[in-house]
Amino acid sequence: MGAAFLVGYIVGWVVDLCFVWRIQQLSRRDWICVVLATLATARTGLNVVLVTVLFDDLFQLLG
Repeated sequence: MGAAFLVGYIVGWVVDLCFVWRIQQLSRRDWICVVLATLATARTGLNVVLVTVLFDDLFQLLG
């Protein structure tokens, strides 16, 4: 089940980066893209960490 969350977060991250790339193509403002890409990467990293901790704690409670 944890792998499904991980794959979902990675797919979401790729979609976010495609969106950032499209914004860069339309606006030509690099600083906006750097901020958005940083936020997308931080969100994905935090989600992966939280899911890892959540499943680790869940298995400790059940096992």
